[in-house]
Amino acid sequence: MAMRGMGLGPSEIRDIVQQFLKKERRKTPFKNSRPGRRWYRAFMSRHPELERRRESLLEASRSRVSKDTIDEWFEKYAKFMSDNNLMDKPGRIWNCDETGFTMGSKASRVIGPARTNYKDDIPHVSGGSTKARLTVMYCGSAEGTLMPPFFVYPEPKSTAYDPLIGAQSGSTITYTKKGWMDTITFSKFIDHFDKHCGPEKPVLLLMDSVGSHLNMDIFSKASAKQIELYRLVPNATHLIQPLDKGVFGPMKKKWYSVVRENTKDNPGQPIDKRTFPSKISETYNSFYKPSIVINSFKATMCSQLTEIKLVMQD
Repeated sequence: MAMRGMGLGPSEIRDIVQQFLKKERRKTPFKNSRPGRRWYRAFMSRHPELERRRESLLEASRSRVSKDTIDEWFEKYAKFMSDNNLMDKPGRIWNCDETGFTMGSKASRVIGPARTNYKDDIPHVSGGSTKARLTVMYCGSAEGTLMPPFFVYPEPKSTAYDPLIGAQSGSTITYTKKGWMDTITFSKFIDHFDKHCGPEKPVLLLMDSVGSHLNMDIFSKASAKQIELYRLVPNATHLIQPLDKGVFGPMKKKWYSVVRENTKDNPGQPIDKRTFPSKISETYNSFYKPSIVINSFKATMCSQLTEIKLVMQD
């Protein structure tokens, strides 16, 4: 895990052992099944192939991510790809990322009276609250495939209607307290991903925000399914995350167009949880081309390891 940017400290290792012992219901001399520091020191002495090492510091600000940091990540990524025989298999290289969709459209440039005749601002009817957002986890491959969406809705779960009416075939929906991805929902996403990523294994899944998504149980679950989780450089997703780099931009542009059309066709009936899946499906049908996803991977070099040229920010 450390080689993939997901290293564990002494306390986290003891937490994992505690989780395992409780899951297996084993009797131990440890209080609350959690081993102490003496056990940790003995564990490390039994495994000389392991040692406690300081991680390479990754800058906390996007604007300060260095070229050396990016180059180091790609060097390790290339080795990982080679070791897993994935260098020439774009259909097995995937990137997942969650994004939020507002229920209201953004103001844009429209045709209206010249300022010499009308000095006031041109009003914009958003059609819904621009603060209300629904979360979707998308996943695309370097071969150009975009999986059916994985919806994450805020509770409560409705029992009055089918929440996936109008959604793409194969879509999944789950619920959390605030409508954001967490470890429990990410475990469900792994099942969703495994269902749609194809029969050829292993597959690589590039991801970010590991702290809020991943624990040892999920990592082990993914590994058992031959899904290799690999962390992107934190705070550099604008540079090396394919979906963030080249997919969400055109998708959101089309989404706001769909919201505008809904406002015109259904005044007073904004998009909500009931109609959201069908509107996202409409967005997908008018936006998606395999080339968009392929080019997003090429733009980040995550599908081909050639000389990397980055425009670094000051």
